[in-house]
Amino acid sequence: MNRRWIPRLLGLVIPFLAWEVASRTGLMHPVFLPPFSTVLWQVVTLPGEVWPDFLSTGFEIVVSLLLTGFSGVVIGVVLAQSEKLDALLGALMWFFYAAPLVVFTTFFIVTLGVGPGVPICLGIMSGIVFVIASTRDGVREVGKDLVNVGRVFGANPLELALRIVVPAAVPMIMAGLRIGVGRVLVGVIVGEFFASGGGLGYLIVRYGNELDMARVYAAVAWIVFTSILLNTGFARIERSFVTWRPV
Repeated sequence: MNRRWIPRLLGLVIPFLAWEVASRTGLMHPVFLPPFSTVLWQVVTLPGEVWPDFLSTGFEIVVSLLLTGFSGVVIGVVLAQSEKLDALLGALMWFFYAAPLVVFTTFFIVTLGVGPGVPICLGIMSGIVFVIASTRDGVREVGKDLVNVGRVFGANPLELALRIVVPAAVPMIMAGLRIGVGRVLVGVIVGEFFASGGGLGYLIVRYGNELDMARVYAAVAWIVFTSILLNTGFARIERSFVTWRPV
């Protein structure tokens, strides 16, 4: 009988049980660390209470991912075709990657105002570098023989990109998207912290100001669930492309 699940189960149960005991017995102040059972109840009931905020975060994540994927692939293909342009924009690209998100928050608030635009922009900035880099590297790995075959059959540059180069680079593109999806989520939530009237990030700030820590932890738990769901989904999609190449 396979008992590998037992240590994993204990690894989950013991910390939560200790959390419950510490809060119930006063070892930790229940205002700052409510009982785990109370937090769990809030995890279950929170979506019904503030479903517009869940929809707001979901909308911002979807839009950020779509724009990150599309823009990242286009820019990556362009950079792969021009070493000079890659050298020119490469330093700027990694500057955006290394700079803290809060550096750009004020700029987006001033230019876009409070609303979904700020979380979406921060989400794109957080994840697009990975998609650009993976697309660029994937395109450069496409065999010249494959491209030459397309030219022999009369394919123009756009057809080469859409029908040969990009499909051949799909595994690398998916790898970049899988890495970037977590960063996109972080960018969206940070944007909601500072410049949004709704969303899970906004709820964390709101409930934190009210010292309603049970709901704070419940909102955090839903963010974690969302991250796990996105990463699992993109990991499965990536695995389906790992061994696939056009012939």
